[in-house]
Amino acid sequence: MPGCSLGIIRNGKFLYKKGYGLANALKQEPNTSSTKFDIASITKQFTAACIALLHFREMLSIEHPVNEYLPELKIDQRIKIKHLVYHESGLKDFIFSLLMLDYSWEEIEGLTEDTLFNILKKLPELDFEPGCEHNYTNTNYFLLGLIVEKVSGKKLSEFANEEIFVPLGMKDTSFETNFDNISSKKAVGYSLQPHRSKEEISKAQILGPRGVYTTIDDLFKWDQNFYSAKIGGRKLIAMLEKPSQEKIIGMSPKRWQREQHNQGYAFGLLIDYYRGLRVIRHGGDFAGYTAEMMRFPEKQLTVIVLSNINGINPTASAFKVADVILDGEIEIPSPFKDRPKLDIKNKNIDSLVGTYCKPEYNSLLSIYRSENKIMLENDWQRAELKAIAERTFVADINNSMLWVYQKDNSIIVENEFYNAELKKIYALDFEKKQLDEYIGRFHNEKFDKEILIETEGKNLKFNLNFGEQQLSPVFPDTFRNRFLKLEFVRLNDEISSVNLTSAGAKDISYIKTNTIKKK
Repeated sequence: MPGCSLGIIRNGKFLYKKGYGLANALKQEPNTSSTKFDIASITKQFTAACIALLHFREMLSIEHPVNEYLPELKIDQRIKIKHLVYHESGLKDFIFSLLMLDYSWEEIEGLTEDTLFNILKKLPELDFEPGCEHNYTNTNYFLLGLIVEKVSGKKLSEFANEEIFVPLGMKDTSFETNFDNISSKKAVGYSLQPHRSKEEISKAQILGPRGVYTTIDDLFKWDQNFYSAKIGGRKLIAMLEKPSQEKIIGMSPKRWQREQHNQGYAFGLLIDYYRGLRVIRHGGDFAGYTAEMMRFPEKQLTVIVLSNINGINPTASAFKVADVILDGEIEIPSPFKDRPKLDIKNKNIDSLVGTYCKPEYNSLLSIYRSENKIMLENDWQRAELKAIAERTFVADINNSMLWVYQKDNSIIVENEFYNAELKKIYALDFEKKQLDEYIGRFHNEKFDKEILIETEGKNLKFNLNFGEQQLSPVFPDTFRNRFLKLEFVRLNDEISSVNLTSAGAKDISYIKTNTIKKK
């Protein structure tokens, strides 16, 4: 059975390190502290550190427009390098965009840098004005990797190796695009299947948002650099740990209640507070691997969880490990402990169950019963929603903690970034003839992709490569499911086009080409 490697660092030394389960089920090789894992989005802090090093060498400035370094891309002149770093550019996430453009996962994984760069030229429209909102996208860090290469004259992998990995003695750490190039100490990624685990071999060639393979032992050396500042000095460390200072629309007000506004997204690092302690962390999830690295600088404590199986939450696991280590040291109780039992018959729970959204937001949030649990689903993730007080709940979702506060016919949701009130929505009861005007063929000219929208009962349906989509009417001309929102556009009161929106990209447009025969 696949498993993980766990490292606990306290006061500059390993307090504990151990591997669990198998790195390679076929060869029966165990996970250890020297097993190499794909750390997925934890990679972003290394890409951002490369940008920071070049900034302090005055080879670039994070205040400069991206077009100054990548003029061929011809994106909005207002987008600065810092907007890429903080996920405030407004650029669409290329993965979500291509999924909505009917690309298969295999096609996305097989993208080369040149192919993706040319695709981004066809996606110039911004989802919001730069610096005004936060939307986590892999596009931002892909472009940061290209900027490192353009400015330094070296591949991102080479620059990171020479400037970070080698100086810190991280001999088992590298950016990789070919799984077969990695040493025999690598862990194979697996996905959970009924009664078994399935091997997941990534073919992804895009570096920057992900791509680093490393070990618990090597991440110890990276962790200690935040105290010693061997690489880059104190100025670099301060930049890496300083979140964006922009007052972002929808950002949690808690972010502005602390001195120096030190909560939010920094250089590939999430800055938050847990049980009153500042925590600096990031998680990752990709192709059979999940990971978490979190540091409590006040306590000189770091917890690292690297796993070669998806479907687990390494962030929640790391917080629980930290709870054990910090037992008796802090007064604020853990949200993972002493929760009152959730009464499934409680009328507050009955009224909580439902679907919620904010019309201008991309995503739906669904709360429903599953056996003796209350579940929450948000985009591609689901988690158990647990009561911690009257009308107050918490879920460990998307490698983060989500707080839910119940109100009358709405909920307030909050994590380290956002604080938003979501209204409960109800599917409109459309008659069959009302649905018929939405059906037809729709075409995206830039990518030469077509979708066929039909009816299924009281819903609309169409197929994308990742599966059939059924969407319910929630507002006039607006249909939704957990993943997608369809907004139909009218011209002279006739349906002329439809815009697809998901968590990482808005308004992927298809023009109506004809009406199909009504069933």
